[in-house]
Amino acid sequence: MHKDIHRNDIGTVFIVALIDEEATPQAVDLTGFTTLEIRFKKPSGAIVVQTAEILSGVSEIDGEIQYVTVSGDLDEVGIWELRGRVILPTGTWTSEKDTFKVNEIF
Repeated sequence: MHKDIHRNDIGTVFIVALIDEEATPQAVDLTGFTTLEIRFKKPSGAIVVQTAEILSGVSEIDGEIQYVTVSGDLDEVGIWELRGRVILPTGTWTSEKDTFKVNEIF
């Protein structure tokens, strides 16, 4: 995903695609969502749930969400995990797990 993320970075954009492998097209249509979130698992094991939004510049039918970090988000060095999640009237979808590394500044 990202190659150069540092502790306490602000403005890092995380993008998650929500896929339904049994549907055609496979992108989950986010129209009518009640919840959009990205769940982050820190290296310490702590889970943080952030409210996501539809990826800027795309339609709800494209199934992509994003979260932009703010102060205090990336507070641990090490390997992090993330998953996107959407709740719709027709069901709940969770993305595949992705990982990224947060480095010390120096």
